[in-house]
Amino acid sequence: MINRRLLILDDELLTAQTIRSIAEFASFDVQLTTSPEEFFQILENWQPHFVAIDLIMPGMDGLEVMAELARRQCRSRIIITSGVGNRVLDAAGRSASEHGLNIGGVLPKPFTPASLRALLVDQLPEKQDPELKSTPGPQEPMPDRSEIGIAELHQALLRNELFVMYQPKIVCQSGMLAGFEALVRWHHPRLGELAPDLFIPLAENNGLIDALTNEVFRQSLDWFSEFCSDTRSGLSPDDSRQDLSRLTLSINISALSLTNQELFEGLIKLCRSKNIEPQRLIFELTETSAMEDPVLSLDLLTRLRMKGFRLSIDDFGTGFSSMLQLVRLPFSEVKVDKSFVITARDSEESRAVIKSIVDLSHSLGLQTIAEGIETEESLSYLKTIGCDLAQGYFIARPMLAEQVNAWLLHQEPVQEVQRQTGLYDVQILDISREIRFRRLMRLARRLFDIPAAVISLVDRDHQWFKSGSGFNMQGLPDDMTFCNHAIISDEVLIVEDASVDQRFARNPLVTKEPHIRFYAGCPLQAMDGNRIGLLCLIDRVARSFSAADISILSELSRLVEYELAARAVDINDPQTQLLNQQGFEIRVPIVLTLCRHRPLVCVLLLFQLESVPDNENDSDIQNASPNTQAVEFAALLQNSFRGSDFIARLADDRFAALLIGANEEHGKLALKRLTARLAAHAQANARGERIAFRLGISESDPEQEEDLSFLLARAERRLHESKVTYPGTEISMEQHV
Repeated sequence: MINRRLLILDDELLTAQTIRSIAEFASFDVQLTTSPEEFFQILENWQPHFVAIDLIMPGMDGLEVMAELARRQCRSRIIITSGVGNRVLDAAGRSASEHGLNIGGVLPKPFTPASLRALLVDQLPEKQDPELKSTPGPQEPMPDRSEIGIAELHQALLRNELFVMYQPKIVCQSGMLAGFEALVRWHHPRLGELAPDLFIPLAENNGLIDALTNEVFRQSLDWFSEFCSDTRSGLSPDDSRQDLSRLTLSINISALSLTNQELFEGLIKLCRSKNIEPQRLIFELTETSAMEDPVLSLDLLTRLRMKGFRLSIDDFGTGFSSMLQLVRLPFSEVKVDKSFVITARDSEESRAVIKSIVDLSHSLGLQTIAEGIETEESLSYLKTIGCDLAQGYFIARPMLAEQVNAWLLHQEPVQEVQRQTGLYDVQILDISREIRFRRLMRLARRLFDIPAAVISLVDRDHQWFKSGSGFNMQGLPDDMTFCNHAIISDEVLIVEDASVDQRFARNPLVTKEPHIRFYAGCPLQAMDGNRIGLLCLIDRVARSFSAADISILSELSRLVEYELAARAVDINDPQTQLLNQQGFEIRVPIVLTLCRHRPLVCVLLLFQLESVPDNENDSDIQNASPNTQAVEFAALLQNSFRGSDFIARLADDRFAALLIGANEEHGKLALKRLTARLAAHAQANARGERIAFRLGISESDPEQEEDLSFLLARAERRLHESKVTYPGTEISMEQHV
């Protein structure tokens, strides 16, 4: 059992005693003091895991205490307490972080016992800080820059004392590995392992930064090339849930290197020799890096982007030049500064800043990554706001090259369990195929003019076809499917001709029935971000698939995800089982957008049930339930239109049908079928009951940005101008348009 220690500095003795009681109940050893002098004496002799500091104190205030803690290089977790407003508390927390202190959180006064326990128990050393796992004794003083000479650094380069560690980056939503950041360290023969902030400035000030950067290039690309092609570890793209061919490597670049074209020309040659595509390398620059020589740096960075390399603006949001640099330079990625991420749990302002950065980046077409992820709560928040990538100690600490394979092999089962959990949570594996999914697959076939479309759910050992159109198989073993390749990626997998693709050419699905030649698979995500399956297009003949096709397939996949996440009771009318108004208004705008891309004309039919006049029927008919008529009319509509059309009950007596890819002839045939069924219904009804309605028709123009509200308004206007229609009456398109 770890002897957990808390030291409290607070001039309000009652508050300090309250904190002590709560901490002792959580099995902490506690000492408290109201004197800063005594506080520092206890700190040096006792070495606590946590310290709680009041911000407002007479004499030496909390900020001065934390400045002294930073000077002493204190490694305890610090909890800041005060009765001042949250903005002041948050600012104090950021100030402490920027001094290099380990901030455990801020605790506004008055506080609850639960909020204090959350800061203490949730961040126990044995859970989050391996460096504090044993009872700490007196610590060795950390070296400072003055102890390191330029001659030593020069010798370190010659003696290979510099080495690279790698910190993983993951996709926020799925948890899949996205890449690594290369972080240089120095194994100093006298001072031990040194962090880069102790020697990078020395290299920059003495003309060694390019040599140091070149060494990082050499070591990291040697490892990255071998790692991504290594089949001995069992991590090759052919048999792993991780697609190693898509991983990226981030390397930090000094501002002083941005004028050295020779350095980057050497890097380009190194990439070629290692068979590493430029787009897999990301150069990270702080937002002030390009300010040294704006003209030369812009020229070099633009050339690097033209060659395919990516650029990341690091520590975004911490300087005045952020917005200027983001617009001026050709960045592809924005890295949210960790000071915001670390304080996000307790700071509404930090959360607002992070969300603003993510939204801004996405509006500019840039990827976002957040660093400093230390808790599951932080990662969950990033998922909710749509951040793309994440990096931090909660995910993984920087590790040596030889440790990466073991880490990844451990991560794969964990991620697969999470994915399986997400699949089962959706609760759709064992239920029958539903019309809502069949409708979407028929829509997919129409949009792509393709013979088969399926929703495939990937279980641990099998691929299950939730719904399909033009494809009759019920399920396949996992090792036979195209989908086990597609589901490891966040992008659409396109196989234009499987017979010449080395991954699939000998697959029984290609060489035998169903003789698949073309395949396109777009990953489907559950609400928790786990990939649970794919929307697949299949053809027996090879075919090309454009970037526009990929965009349409991705958009259609979002519609499938709506259906996977939705409960039938939320989107369907319980009496008719048609879509309800909410289900119709969520889905149809997406469908209209997809049809504009093709382009396909859509026809919206709006029906209003009408009461039959008294002289038209006897009293028994007049007493017939309006709800019964609505249910019967819904059944007639379903039997009159195609499976890819969207039919909804918008209100008790109002219905709508969206005919996909409809021309005038298609509309006439649908209305003719409806007329015949209305007449047959009236004839078969023992009471001679008739269903009467008004009809308004609105046709979309694919060249215009006409949304659903526009089509409904136009159909509504024409509905009121139309005549009442009875069974047996011929329905005319022209009459209602």
